[in-house]
Amino acid sequence: MLELLLRIDKTLDAHQDKALLLEADELFNIVFKITYYDDPDTSVCNAPLSDLTTDLTFQSHSTLLAALEDHAMEKAKINCVVNNILLHHLQQVGGGSRDHKMRLLISLAEFIHSAIKMISTRRLARILYYMALLYSKIEVLQQAPFLMGSIFTLGGLLKIEVRNYLQTKRKYEPDFRVVSPLVEESNASESTMQRYKRDLTNADVEFFEAKHGFLSVVTFFVNTLTAGKRDSITAQDASYYLDFSGFEYGEIFDEEKRSRPDLVGRLESAHYILCFLFDLLQFCF
Repeated sequence: MLELLLRIDKTLDAHQDKALLLEADELFNIVFKITYYDDPDTSVCNAPLSDLTTDLTFQSHSTLLAALEDHAMEKAKINCVVNNILLHHLQQVGGGSRDHKMRLLISLAEFIHSAIKMISTRRLARILYYMALLYSKIEVLQQAPFLMGSIFTLGGLLKIEVRNYLQTKRKYEPDFRVVSPLVEESNASESTMQRYKRDLTNADVEFFEAKHGFLSVVTFFVNTLTAGKRDSITAQDASYYLDFSGFEYGEIFDEEKRSRPDLVGRLESAHYILCFLFDLLQFCF
């Protein structure tokens, strides 16, 4: 497997002038599934979690080969090569058309939905990281269609992981106290939570609580999501935004989108992000 992945990386490095991955929507998911992020001994990051950046790019093949010498275990080497291939993919899609980006997002969304049962804290962190990189490559006024649905799926995964963390701590640490009931108001939501209930491993809990661990990635994701959107809703737009976010607005949404695309695109992105951030506040209590 390692030899095959290295051949792929070498090919991509030799043909950087050709967009070999633009049409390979499923490749990202296939390659990601090869990883061994669940095991802390083999989970390799593209950069220190204390210094994540959207400017991160892939390494040359020769540099990658040198980096592999730092890892003794083959699974860690595989993770290292996979990370580089995924960065190649994001770089090419980032320079592609809106359609290429949307197709990759749809492919990732399908993968995330099917991956819930194989989630670990580290694996979720990697998903958040790569989704943040994809969002960062989309123009601010064009982000709304990409955010719709996808950030709420990610929010759902976060909520499941946080609840599993709290339940694990309460189960195995007698002195740990939860300040509010861990029960959803909606029966359907509670059923989903029960379906994906699991005890976190000791490694998951340690990564969750580490200074430069899971929360560093969540912070990076939120910072990337909100970058460049400080004045998305101005004082002059406040009343219009209230109409926009109201139920009645849905009937005229398409017409407004055609006549005022920049304003509606800006407000739509802000609306999705605000809803996600309000959901995120639940994790703080």
